[in-house]
Amino acid sequence: MKKHSFTFFSRRMFARPWRCPVPCTILLAGVIGSLIISFYGGSKLADLTGTLNALIICSAGALFFFGALLALPSPAGEVCAKIGLKKIRMKDLQLCVLALFIILPGSALLTCFWQQFLEILNIPFEKEQSLLNVVRHGNKATFLQLLVLTAGVIPCLEELIFRRGLYALLARTGPHAAMIVTALIFSVAHGFLLGVPALFFMGLTFQVICNVTRNLWCSIITHALLNATVLGVTFTAAKCGLN
Repeated sequence: MKKHSFTFFSRRMFARPWRCPVPCTILLAGVIGSLIISFYGGSKLADLTGTLNALIICSAGALFFFGALLALPSPAGEVCAKIGLKKIRMKDLQLCVLALFIILPGSALLTCFWQQFLEILNIPFEKEQSLLNVVRHGNKATFLQLLVLTAGVIPCLEELIFRRGLYALLARTGPHAAMIVTALIFSVAHGFLLGVPALFFMGLTFQVICNVTRNLWCSIITHALLNATVLGVTFTAAKCGLN
């Protein structure tokens, strides 16, 4: 990479916060409200529609809620700008694919070391997230439901909450701290102890992509590709009897 290209990349990543023209009160209401709708609403609907359908419905509702908060006060033509969605360029897609091939081995390595550390300290942990356990023992219909949830709705919602909402709130105190704290909250919010370091690494990578491209679509696409890859590999391995 040329020197000026590296300087541009690093300046976008760290030197200045991603400007967000949305008031703090709206961002805070969007973050808190979306989390309440998705988690609390999902638990309440689970008995009526099933866990997966409840998660899809409530996550989509939370996404609509946050998007509406940003869009409704916006003048015509500025909705996408406030949400952070821009036209996708070919080099943006290339960056998304590159990030995927960085995240996958990096996350696996971090998880390996973290697991050994937890075992040395005799700290109990689950070896797999509950959704992966569901797809491992589910059928094709379950897999498709999970694909819609984890590669469609969830990436859009989580990137809006963490990369657009929470980071924009924290970036006012400095981009370095904002990236670290946002990634840390992102990792802890999943409630999966074994995956904390890997999720932290993912959160940082998603934020870097978002900051460099100034396009929320790029972190959404990377997030969706990652979730779809993990889900597809888990389902295929289970059906082929490889686990």
